[in-house]
Amino acid sequence: MRSVKVDRRIGNYIVELADATRHHPALKMGCSPRGSLLLFRNTQAHALVARRDYAVIEDVKAVAVPTLAHRLALDTKAKYSGVRKEEIVREILARVKEQHQKMSPESGKADAAFLKEVEQLLFPRPIQDN
Repeated sequence: MRSVKVDRRIGNYIVELADATRHHPALKMGCSPRGSLLLFRNTQAHALVARRDYAVIEDVKAVAVPTLAHRLALDTKAKYSGVRKEEIVREILARVKEQHQKMSPESGKADAAFLKEVEQLLFPRPIQDN
């Protein structure tokens, strides 16, 4: 699964989706960095199941709702108003999409250095005191 290539723009899209959950007014808690990495990995897995060695934007969309919804916490008002976390993820998917829609399958290829960079962004190493 880790051999599936993910274009930088798709990685940025995943980061933007996660960030949008952190700023949504109906959420008390958005997607964590671990949740972002899981979305990245699930995107790779979806592409692999589709027999591709590269991910496309549709892979992210296919796994975003089930991957992110249970990782979110609704604020009290939204919770008792009947808002569903799945609806919020769908709303975010509809809003955060424009520049990423026009990618071709060939643009889905990236190198291992980019994957390392995404992991560093999601999981920065703590500063060690010496």
